[in-house]
Amino acid sequence: MRSSRPASRIAKAPLQHMRKPDPKRNAGHLKFVRDLPCCICGKRAPSEAHHENYDLPDNGMGMKAHDRTTVPLCAICHERRHRIGAIAFWGDTDIAKRLMDALWRASGDADAGNAVVFKAWQSVRLRGVT
Repeated sequence: MRSSRPASRIAKAPLQHMRKPDPKRNAGHLKFVRDLPCCICGKRAPSEAHHENYDLPDNGMGMKAHDRTTVPLCAICHERRHRIGAIAFWGDTDIAKRLMDALWRASGDADAGNAVVFKAWQSVRLRGVT
């Protein structure tokens, strides 16, 4: 004969509302970029990690670009970049694209990062961008 008592239920743990990690965010790479000198004027670190977001079709208006698109800029150069825009600032946006790609590949290696920034700084100087 069955008992009139209801069967005991397994207590459900409350759902933990944890956000999934955002694949566009990489705190380690941002720290790496901030620890590099400014790629425009050569001012020593710490720099600001500027998200260069021109020419990126997967970003919506007002959305921050992927962390792989960061370049090291001092506060003065960073403010100037936002004030005058990418084309006027870089002159040739290929410099920024090559710099972003090279920094992403070198991420975590301080010596390689410094070499990449120095090469970009030379390229900027040769083209008279600043």
